[in-house]
Amino acid sequence: MGNHFSWKRIGLFVLACLSSVSSSFGGVTNPNISVLGTTVVELSEAADDTDSGRPRLRFDEAEFVFDDYLNPFAKGVFIAALSEEGAELEEAYFEIVRGLPAGLGLRAGKYRLDFGRLNSVHPHFYNFPDRPRVLEALLPGEESMNDVGVTLSHLFAAPGGIASTLSLTVVSGSTFRSEDAASEESRLGWTGRWRNFIPIGHRSAVEVGMSAGEGVSDPVGKLRTRLFGLDLKAKLWTSTNSNLTLLGEWIDRRQDRVEIGVSVEESSGGYAAIEYAWTRRTYTGLKAERLESDDDAIPREARLGFYGGSAILEESTVLRAMIERVVLQGSSAYNRYLLQAVFSMGPHKPHQF
Repeated sequence: MGNHFSWKRIGLFVLACLSSVSSSFGGVTNPNISVLGTTVVELSEAADDTDSGRPRLRFDEAEFVFDDYLNPFAKGVFIAALSEEGAELEEAYFEIVRGLPAGLGLRAGKYRLDFGRLNSVHPHFYNFPDRPRVLEALLPGEESMNDVGVTLSHLFAAPGGIASTLSLTVVSGSTFRSEDAASEESRLGWTGRWRNFIPIGHRSAVEVGMSAGEGVSDPVGKLRTRLFGLDLKAKLWTSTNSNLTLLGEWIDRRQDRVEIGVSVEESSGGYAAIEYAWTRRTYTGLKAERLESDDDAIPREARLGFYGGSAILEESTVLRAMIERVVLQGSSAYNRYLLQAVFSMGPHKPHQF
């Protein structure tokens, strides 16, 4: 989309959403309606940044969420976003959560793919104020791996309260197609995830996951992208209102490139965070990232950031802040400072992740 900001278009879009809700859903069910907004103040000291040393204030987006059960067996979700770049339908899907044979689950539509720990989660749910650089550099898609697809999943129960979920998704492949592909056509791709939930004691738990995926990045050259990832989250309660959280993810990407013949370009990286919630509404944490790549367009880098956040009075408004040190190969290290405010109306809140 263009960069022209049109309040008239945004107003018409909002009115269309509201009118469609009242007319289309009123006879069957009245969906839950939520609106979330995100405002960010950023200051970067990078030498190649034209605004280096000067704070920048921006409004990231307003997100509209419409969701509810369609019947006792299925639910539907619509998520649209408005920003200075225009309007975008981020997700629109239905999900059958019970009633299928063999305890299967089914999801179909357009949605964030279940790959890794954070890709399927919208950024306002993160406890840190921006998306990890590793995900931005290694995963296909502009803001996330988001595609039209069909997902089948199954939950396996094991002794001791252990739950294991296996899912397989077939996608249209548009998220895998690279920007410089010789054709705008897409080829079918797939992603899969194996997630294991392991309870520890009465409240604490560990969740371990493994993800994989493959798609065509250039249909003409028959070039493919292959992904593999591991992720971990552990939440350990230390008191009634306090807990320690460990979070991490590692991704390996192998992408075909045409040089002299076809070669494979490998990139990998990961992030890890340790976080302590002092109360149910206030937390601080430390996040580290490292990125390695054969791609000249993705410089090797390392990041270390200290972050924190707090819900103001109640969960409808959350403030988050981060100070981050960035070390890029071949460049001088610099600091970034971020302050984020997320506010919401309706049942969906900027919950602490």
